[in-house]
Amino acid sequence: MLVDAESFQHIFENPFFDEEDGINKVKTAMLLIQKDFERRFAFSPFNIRPIPLFEIGYFKIDPKIQKAIIEEYGDVLHEEYDYPDICSVNLKKIWEENFYEKYSFPKFKYMLYSRDHELDFEHKNEMRHALCVEIYFKDSNYLNMYNKYINAVKDIIYNSVRESKYYKIDGKGGLVDLLMTKIGNNEYKAKSIVESIISSMSIFQRDYNKNIHSRIYTVKPLKTGEIEYRFMSGVAEYFRWIDRTFNYIINNVDEGKIYLVDDIENGNIKEMMLILGLMESLDLLIFKALGGKNSQIYIYVNQTKTMKEIIEKPYRYKNKLLEIIGERHKISVAMLTYLFDGNFSSEEFWDLIEDYFLGILPKEIM
Repeated sequence: MLVDAESFQHIFENPFFDEEDGINKVKTAMLLIQKDFERRFAFSPFNIRPIPLFEIGYFKIDPKIQKAIIEEYGDVLHEEYDYPDICSVNLKKIWEENFYEKYSFPKFKYMLYSRDHELDFEHKNEMRHALCVEIYFKDSNYLNMYNKYINAVKDIIYNSVRESKYYKIDGKGGLVDLLMTKIGNNEYKAKSIVESIISSMSIFQRDYNKNIHSRIYTVKPLKTGEIEYRFMSGVAEYFRWIDRTFNYIINNVDEGKIYLVDDIENGNIKEMMLILGLMESLDLLIFKALGGKNSQIYIYVNQTKTMKEIIEKPYRYKNKLLEIIGERHKISVAMLTYLFDGNFSSEEFWDLIEDYFLGILPKEIM
């Protein structure tokens, strides 16, 4: 079964804040019921997948193929506003129409996205997977901040190339120390930038560097367990790659949103996401990537008899796991009240905390 979380909204006292809130509340409730059955009987009449599935996926589809899909399956896709050829496709309807008896919905989606040759869906090779990425720039001056951080890192690394010198990450004269002198005395931020840059260099060298003979850096392990880095001339291509990919992203963001398509023309989605992650580590932006919308909860029903008995006689059902959680909550509240209203000395306070985590409760709250 594929169930929309909104179908359960009437059960909860407070309305859902958003789709994610709804999914989390319903998922938690269903998992509590499932785990209670497994705890008591080693069997549950149903199983729920903890990760929700999107009913609708985003794809780049040629207009001729769009027309063919609509003629065959009906009103199952719509072009996203101001994004030509980017469509939201109702995969659930397509699955229910032709593939319900042969594959589960997760299996159907996996085969479609991986273009599995066994999937008898003639349009699978013409549908290019897309991600909808919402981007929030933390500062209107983000381009200047980008240039400041990247140019500071470039100065340090190009100096290493010229001098053929090894640098440690930490310590006096290390990469973090040098970067702090250029961007300000914030060790945490400088270290985050250095580590993110080196990590992305490693991925670029492995996955995206077209000149396989051009090395980015070499390492020298020390007896202390630390590592020193020496950067090479190939690092220039790495920085060009960062600039090129980031410029593509900012030039295609429209009203805080961009669709990334996994094809030759627009580059690799993983490549784009790597740069977005790097920009987030530079504290320039926050981003959220979605491969679809309308989250569906996947429930596999093993047996209906037990559930029918509960529906007919609900007064006979008790969730022992929920009762244990409720009792622990009451004890926690009582313990906190006892601690903060008790006027204890610092030593007494921490002794009580230690006892609490060892399972020893004060007699006053027993």
